[in-house]
Formats: sequence, structure tokens, C-alpha cells
Amino acid sequence: MGETQFGTRRIFYFRRGSCAGPGLQGEVLPGGGDWVLARRDGVSHLDVRMTLRAEDGELILVHSSGMLGMSPDVRRRVLAGKGVDPAE
Repeated sequence: MGETQFGTRRIFYFRRGSCAGPGLQGEVLPGGGDWVLARRDGVSHLDVRMTLRAEDGELILVHSSGMLGMSPDVRRRVLAGKGVDPAE
């Protein structure tokens, strides 16, 4: 979506994936994503939504939000579409 008065809005779509944990195995269905607002101060607001299909066929809606801080260098690389090591 690009630049807004509040920062840069980017939408990352989930095409597929998997989930695994104690008592839950399943897949991430296409159509979810992360609606990120990267503010100019380096803080990003995350808005993640996805649907999981558990092994027993049940559908689970997941909605998670939060804030992510990153250095100006890492932010520039993310906005340029370059890979960034998660440790950074």
C-alpha cells in the first residue's frame, strides 16, 4: 500500500505453512497475512490474521497483534525487500 501519513503500510500474504505444538498439528491456509504499519520511528504495528486447519479438520482463526522495534538499518533492508536474519 505504500506511504501513509502514519508510516509505510505493507501487506504480507500467507500462501501456505504448517503449525505444530503440544496437542496441535495442522496447516496454515492461504489467505491470511500480516498488515504491518512501519512507523517512521522504527516501530512497526503488527496485525496478523490466519486460519489453521487442524489434523482433525477443525478450523481455527488466529489473530495476533503487537509492536516490533528494529534498528534503522534493519528497517531499510526490510522495506527494500532484502532478507534479514531473524537474530537482528
